[in-house]
Amino acid sequence: MQREVSWAAGTSDEPLLMMFMANAEGSLGRMKTARNTFEQARSAATRYGMTEFASTMVALEAVRDATYGYSDLARQESLEALRLPGEARTRALAALALAQIGDAAKAQKLADDLGRDFQTDTLLNAVQIPVARALMDLQRKAPEEAIAALESARKYEFGFGPEGANFWPVYVRGLAFLRIQDGAKAAAEFQKILDHRGAVGTWELYPLAQLNLARAYALGGDAAAARKSYQDFLAFWKDADPDIPILIEAKAEYAKLK
Repeated sequence: MQREVSWAAGTSDEPLLMMFMANAEGSLGRMKTARNTFEQARSAATRYGMTEFASTMVALEAVRDATYGYSDLARQESLEALRLPGEARTRALAALALAQIGDAAKAQKLADDLGRDFQTDTLLNAVQIPVARALMDLQRKAPEEAIAALESARKYEFGFGPEGANFWPVYVRGLAFLRIQDGAKAAAEFQKILDHRGAVGTWELYPLAQLNLARAYALGGDAAAARKSYQDFLAFWKDADPDIPILIEAKAEYAKLK
């Protein structure tokens, strides 16, 4: 990846490739390195006049930080992204981040406004807005409603790309099944993500699917499978920054299984 970034230095491809590298670093839990690379990518985008892309990168950071448990930072990044020039994608990502950290009022307004402003955008209305609404349902302890909200995303949920579902409907559905204490159905959802690693080389939901698969097995009473899945997650994040909130949680959960 570094070779490709070096090759693109000084061209308008530089911000995109640097963003890919930051995403890869983040998926491995190397957060300090990822943040530094994201900042370089954002600076490069600004330098080339790619202002909307720069705001999208800030929103992407917010989503990842929310997913990893950095709630305060995710809130700051979401609000910063919304202050920058940006359109539907930036706003949808900000809604996703804010919904994860429980800022229901802002996430709800963003979802409502997006639905009103982009009524003919299929993926936005069938995938991105429902995922944000499902996360809000989880925050208010309504997992059955979250599952129902995700039905519109089923035909698109394995699509990957800038406007794709990127496994989020599958992941959130798995979280909802965990909330209703259905370990078998939760495990099936997280396994779907792990079975489709070929969709993209690195992505933050791969390690998190592995972690939540362990939680699903533990919920179902399969301690051996849970232990193995925790071990796989910890091996994947062997070089991760030790202070990531979700990593600290995972280590504590794994210790209880020993």
